[in-house]
Amino acid sequence: MITENESAARVDFVAHAKSMGANSHRVTSVSELTKKLLDTANSKEVEVIVINTAPTTWTEGGAFWEVGIPEVSDKKSIQEARAKLIDGKKAQRKF
Repeated sequence: MITENESAARVDFVAHAKSMGANSHRVTSVSELTKKLLDTANSKEVEVIVINTAPTTWTEGGAFWEVGIPEVSDKKSIQEARAKLIDGKKAQRKF
């Protein structure tokens, strides 16, 4: 979270991805993003596509985000969270 007295860290995600061995691309519009997604869809390499967004605005994307959840627990809520994690992992792209 960013308060009015703080600023967001600025990361050059294109350079960062390249430094880790990925092919990295910057796009500046939704049409460029669409084209780049199509261009890289069949790539056997790791492709990172960077587009600027509003750093303090969240979207309703519903993306699956993996966080650590115990594999074993007596708590029903933890067991349910683990089951949801396993289901979410089934939708992840395999590399």
